[in-house]
Amino acid sequence: MVRRLLPWAITIGLLVAAWLVAQATPGDDSAERAFVQQAEVGERVEGRDLAVTVQRVRAAEAITTPAGWRAEGTWVVVEMDAEAVLTEYGNLLSRTTLKVGDRVYSATERGEGESSIDDYMLSGEQLVPGIPKSGMLVFQLPDEGSLTGAATLELATDRFPVYDSIITVQIDLDALPVENSVELETVDWTDE
Repeated sequence: MVRRLLPWAITIGLLVAAWLVAQATPGDDSAERAFVQQAEVGERVEGRDLAVTVQRVRAAEAITTPAGWRAEGTWVVVEMDAEAVLTEYGNLLSRTTLKVGDRVYSATERGEGESSIDDYMLSGEQLVPGIPKSGMLVFQLPDEGSLTGAATLELATDRFPVYDSIITVQIDLDALPVENSVELETVDWTDE
């Protein structure tokens, strides 16, 4: 009797083991996923070839430049430092998005010519190892009602970071101070 049950017990045991291995094995698409590094405001976090410190996040009813350019709206303003970790070759801050619910906003690139805000935005900047750049990212939301709930800031050196790292920062939009206007500062090397 035991000899007849032993093969069945072994078979069931092997099936259960195979099922457990199948459950623990990552899917086909996981090989192409990015590695997410989470950070808090004020904390330096390092990905494969990007290191970031988000210094401050606030909301504003308008953004301005020292040259007199002004844009009204509902803005989320991120002040941060960013640097490359391994190499400066081709290392740009390319992915700068803010996820609010199921919507994704890209950092603004408004204006052209003299009214351009490129000199004030850290997105698209060439990064080098060991020397952080300090600058801002600004995101225009549809209206004041959009400043509620949680948001996720995503930063990477590639717009579609497959096989690479993404740095994320969670932002509580309800807790952001809303200012009348924020004057943008020129991107520059940090003093650190």
